[in-house]
Amino acid sequence: MAVCLLLLAFGYGFCLEKELGWRSRQQVVRGNHKSSPDGIDWQPWSQAAVEKAQAEGRAVLVDFTANWCLTCQLGKEYGLEVPSVRSKIKETNTLALIADFTGEDPVIAAELKRFNQAGVPLLLVFPKDPKREPILLPPWPKLRPSLVVSALDQAVK
Repeated sequence: MAVCLLLLAFGYGFCLEKELGWRSRQQVVRGNHKSSPDGIDWQPWSQAAVEKAQAEGRAVLVDFTANWCLTCQLGKEYGLEVPSVRSKIKETNTLALIADFTGEDPVIAAELKRFNQAGVPLLLVFPKDPKREPILLPPWPKLRPSLVVSALDQAVK
């Protein structure tokens, strides 16, 4: 019983208080965002940015996320911010956009609803051809880097 209580206390202290900072006021991502120097160069999401990239013949990866969403953060760390995905994004000249729902932006909420999602996480790959439907990727723990790489390959065809 003591071990269980200790693990629960550690999980609460580390995950909720330290890592997610769920009590503190959350900052919405504005401008470029990289988790590390060699990380994905995330740009802020807008429908106009998606349309502009597709008009330029580029595929678009959009991560609908929030700072308080543990599933989102784990998906980003283990499914997106990995070497194979980073190199495929560079190789395919894919634009990476982040739709930060931390502040519950109504424009992002409308986009989530458009894809029949009640909230985050939502990960989409828009093909370079705007006539083709976006590829919906599963959330973590089903999200695998190989799925992202395959979707990016499909999107640039």
